[in-house]
Amino acid sequence: MRLRYVLATLLALFALLTLFDRFVLVELLLRRAALPLLVAFGMAIACVGVGAVARRSEEADAPLDFLIGYPLFGTICFLVGTVKIAAWRP
Repeated sequence: MRLRYVLATLLALFALLTLFDRFVLVELLLRRAALPLLVAFGMAIACVGVGAVARRSEEADAPLDFLIGYPLFGTICFLVGTVKIAAWRP
């Protein structure tokens, strides 16, 4: 029974790879979206880290840390960006 699921999964993956190889749009999407997705993933990890530091809890709760860390991380980025901006002088 388990062998049947493994074979079906392998066959489905082979079919998907065959189809993806023929579509140029999938490759174009991966080329254009790979870097923004990596940056978004890194920022999500940073939000979880800021939330964990703000909670100072021993137990790990990633969704709660993300919910707490998201506005705090945004505030920190805003304040750092505000400090770094120089006045425009003509």
